[in-house]
Amino acid sequence: MLPPAKAEIPRLYQQALGLQKAGDATGALAIYENILLAAPGQPEVLFQVGRIRAQAGDRAEAETMLRKALKAKPKESAIWQALHGVLDGAARRKLEREAARAGIPLGLPSEIRPILALVEKGEPAKALEKAKALARVAPAAAAPAHAVGIAQSALGNWAAAVPALEAAATRAPGDGAVLSDLGRALGRAGRPVAGLARL
Repeated sequence: MLPPAKAEIPRLYQQALGLQKAGDATGALAIYENILLAAPGQPEVLFQVGRIRAQAGDRAEAETMLRKALKAKPKESAIWQALHGVLDGAARRKLEREAARAGIPLGLPSEIRPILALVEKGEPAKALEKAKALARVAPAAAAPAHAVGIAQSALGNWAAAVPALEAAATRAPGDGAVLSDLGRALGRAGRPVAGLARL
């Protein structure tokens, strides 16, 4: 397959994104790889290829693509977060330290400690604002969603707490604290049977 003309890349990228969202990772990957023939340093394309490779379980190739994307776009938190998801052990801890030094949020439990401290100090509205800001920059992470749910609960907004806590439970199904908070919120939101099932 011949590399596309530079003017065709934006259209092809959108086409590949559409295929990817529709669940056709193979079709999307073929287009992304063709784009990379013409423009090998495209961080958005490298990022999407890394995501597809990670979902397919090819962690080594995902890491390679995501590191290339990060080199091209070092301040993009979504790339850091995706890379964090494919690393483990010492490499993961090293990335966490580098992200902290660079001021890049990964959506880690340690990043919600200041938010929880605000709740404990009786400032749940301020905590909610900070939790929502963290959830916007780390939308796939469990901890920020958990923090939103905790802050909403502290405000007595039980119905608003439930979706955030459900999202956190989906992302971290084995986290007992999340499940407990979700069970309590469901009970307080008038769904006690669902709440008991979570406890």
